[in-house]
Amino acid sequence: MTHLGKAARRTLVEYFKKTSLNGFGLLYHIRRRRFQRLFWFMFIALGILFASYVVLHTLFEFLVHPTVTVLSAQGLDIAVTPFPALAVCSANKLSKQALHQYAQQLAKNGMSAQDWLRQLHLLGGYFQPGSVPAENASALQALFGDRWPKDGARGQLLSLAPSCRTQLLRCEVAGVAHSCDDLFQLVGTGNGCCCVFNQDGLSDGNDSYRHVASGQEMGLTLLLNGSRADDFPMVRTQRSDGYSIHVFASDGFMPEAGTGAQRTLHIARAGETVAVELHVVAQQAESRLLDYDVSRRGCLFASDGVSLSKCLSQCRLHSIVSKCSCLPFPHSQSREWNVSQCTLSDTACLQTHESIWSPAMPECSRCLPLCNDYRYELHKGNPTNMRRNPDGHSRLTLYYRAMRMPLYSQSELYNWYQILSNIGGVIGICIGCSLISGVEIIYFIIFRLFENFLHLRNGDM
Repeated sequence: MTHLGKAARRTLVEYFKKTSLNGFGLLYHIRRRRFQRLFWFMFIALGILFASYVVLHTLFEFLVHPTVTVLSAQGLDIAVTPFPALAVCSANKLSKQALHQYAQQLAKNGMSAQDWLRQLHLLGGYFQPGSVPAENASALQALFGDRWPKDGARGQLLSLAPSCRTQLLRCEVAGVAHSCDDLFQLVGTGNGCCCVFNQDGLSDGNDSYRHVASGQEMGLTLLLNGSRADDFPMVRTQRSDGYSIHVFASDGFMPEAGTGAQRTLHIARAGETVAVELHVVAQQAESRLLDYDVSRRGCLFASDGVSLSKCLSQCRLHSIVSKCSCLPFPHSQSREWNVSQCTLSDTACLQTHESIWSPAMPECSRCLPLCNDYRYELHKGNPTNMRRNPDGHSRLTLYYRAMRMPLYSQSELYNWYQILSNIGGVIGICIGCSLISGVEIIYFIIFRLFENFLHLRNGDM
C-alpha cells in the first residue's frame, strides 16, 4: 500500500475515534461487535443518502423555480389601483342612417342607392372575415374602386359605425352626471367599433381615472340605448342584439379576444338593468427578481417588454402580415409595418388562415405575463336583482364590491440564509452534522491527512 493510502486509512481511523459525531464514533468503539457495527454503518449510510437526496432536490427546485407567489395578508386599497378600461360594443356594427347616406354618395356613379345597400352588408367581412362569402366581398371591393380608401378603411368604418353619443344616453360617475363624449371615445377594436373609457393614450379625459370608494352608488353607471331603429341588417359577428361589455387593463391597448386578458359581459335583453361587481386581483413582484433571468422567474417587468395580451396580439399580427401581406382591421399603418391595410379583396386569404389565429393564438414562447399586473373579473348580479326599464334602454352599473382587494406577492423562494438553514436542518436531522462538524471534517482531510503522510514518508527514510 502506498504512503498516501496508509495515511488515508490512519486518518479515517483517527477521525472515527475522535469525531464529535457520536454515530460515526461508534464505528470505532464497538469494533468487536460486528453486527452492531454493520447496523450503524447501514444506518449512517442511509442517513447520508437521504440527506444528499433532500439537499440536491431542494437546490434543484430552487434553480428551476427560484420564485414563489403567496397571498399577502394586507391586500391592496382600490384607491391606488388603476381602474380598468371599459369597452362598450354594440352588436349592431354599422349605423343604418350612416350607411344610407353613404349609399347616396355612391349612387352618383351609376348604381342606385338601394343596390348599394344590398351589397354593404358585406362590410361585416372587415370585422369577421369568415362571416361573408369571399367572392362576394372581393366583388364589392372591385365595385368600390377608388371610392373606398385603401389605406383608410379604419377611418371609413369608424365614420359608418354608430356614434358613442347615440349608444350612450347617460353616464354617471359616483352619482354625478358626466358628458359621455368626454368619457368615451369611438375606437376600432377586435370586437368592432366600440366606445372605450379610461384607455390610456386616447385623450386627456380618459387617462388616469381611479376609483376612490366601493359600492353601487360610487360606481360607473351607463344608460345604453335599446332602440333598434338604427340597426342595419348584416351578418352579426357576436350576438344578435344588445351590447357586449369588455373590461381590460388600461395600458393603452385592448387585447384580442382569446388572449384571456379581457373579461366580457353580454347585455342582450332590451330594458335590462344590471349591476356588475368588479373584482380585482393584484400581483406585485420584488425588485430583487430583476437579478434573475427572465426564463427563470417566468414573468416580465415593465423594462423587459410588453404585456402578455399585447405580445400575443403582436405575434398574431406578425403571422397575418407574413401570410396575407396586409394589416387587418382595426390596425392602421405605422412605421413598423410597411404594408397596406387589408380590404375585402383579402378576405379569401384571411379566411384561409383564420383558424390559426382564433380562438387560440400562435405559438409565441417569448410572450410572458407581467410580474406586476392586475387581473379583473366580472360578476353579474342575480336575475332576481334585475329590473326592466319601461323605455327599453339598458342600465349598467360597474362598481367595486370592497375597498381592499387580494394581493399576491412574488418573491425569492429562498434567501441565502434560508438555503443554509434548510440544508443545515436536513443534515443535522439525518446525520447529526453541524457547522462545527464540517470544520472538523475539513481539519482531518487537510491537516491530519497531510501530517500522517509526512510522518509515514519520513519514517521510511
